[in-house]
Amino acid sequence: TPPLAAVMQYLAGYMFPKNPIANAAITLYGHMPMQQAAFFLADLKLGHYMRIPPRSMFLVQWQGLLIVHNGSLLQQYSVSLFTNTERHGGHVLIIPYRQGWMLEQQ
Repeated sequence: TPPLAAVMQYLAGYMFPKNPIANAAITLYGHMPMQQAAFFLADLKLGHYMRIPPRSMFLVQWQGLLIVHNGSLLQQYSVSLFTNTERHGGHVLIIPYRQGWMLEQQ
């Protein structure tokens, strides 16, 4: 049997020919949630084998998901804070001139 990602990419290529962005978006929003759902089910199965109540396993999985989500939001905020050039009236992250190349000029 072919892997799920290959099937999703094949369908996206058939639905949107010559459009690699659509292919990547279909893969991102089609394959990744199904893969994460399979991981969640595998964890629930392991919890069942260990005789942990399903409701407790589900709540712990959601707590972990929320912690990871909030961490990614904090990361996105910090990156936008340090790379936003209009907020502080200048460049916050400037690479100094070294070894003959320069990213931004002052």
